[in-house]
Amino acid sequence: MSQSMPWQAYLVIGFIVVFVGGIALIFLYGFLETMWLSRQSVPSRFEKLKTEFDFDKSALPAIAQKLGMTQADRISSHLSREVLNAMPKHFKGAEFLDILVRKERAGMFLLCNVRRAVKVIAGDSSGERQTRRYLEVDPVTVTAFYLSEKPYLPAFVTRPFLDYLSVKLVKLVGRKWCGHPRFKDDPEFHKKLLISTAEPEKVRPVLTDRVRNVLKENCDLTMAITGPVIVVYDDGHPVKHIYRKSPEDGETVEDCKILAAKEWPLFYKAAESMIQSLISVQERLS
Repeated sequence: MSQSMPWQAYLVIGFIVVFVGGIALIFLYGFLETMWLSRQSVPSRFEKLKTEFDFDKSALPAIAQKLGMTQADRISSHLSREVLNAMPKHFKGAEFLDILVRKERAGMFLLCNVRRAVKVIAGDSSGERQTRRYLEVDPVTVTAFYLSEKPYLPAFVTRPFLDYLSVKLVKLVGRKWCGHPRFKDDPEFHKKLLISTAEPEKVRPVLTDRVRNVLKENCDLTMAITGPVIVVYDDGHPVKHIYRKSPEDGETVEDCKILAAKEWPLFYKAAESMIQSLISVQERLS
């Protein structure tokens, strides 16, 4: 005769099924929400252009004079490489346009537009191989600072925090398993910003009260530090794109985050305040 399981066993199995199912539903919801968020934009205080070609290049001389900067045709390959290292990986190989620079004792400020161009080799209907060039246009206005002297600041990224489950999960994982810094006496900081780093113990002393206050004032901007470079830009998206649709022949993929020329002085002042607060920390640590 077959012997049925005791009711306690059914209770345990039921509990396990409900628990595992609940966890799965939470992560499924978080994944679907992340996909939805990847198509949404974060509100910006700056006016953004529809395409990079709408940028008013004729305004650059006046902007340069107002900000005490000078125009440049290009930047060194070393500087461009360092700046791109601090930006998302899909900007690798990007080009720098509309460049303004300003040298200081601690290093050099850079204000420009960055765009990535991609060359793709694909086959046509006849089976013959041909070269197809398109622009995966993901242009963005960037303020960067190159530190001329060591010690460099530890690498970390701050970006706008949105009150969504998927973002909260990322934040929880970062705190529990990656040890991302947490400031219990400054809950407003964590309500406005999401921080990620592989060096939490080194980053904590960098995020002084002054630095955190400046970052909170500019919590709509993304800031990244890698090696000698501090980069600030208006990303426009709460999460990075997970999937990118491959464009058809001749098609332009566009996610324009270039700011209108009239917004450059305001953006630069906001980014400069963030960078200067960190430079003061770097000078104190040196």
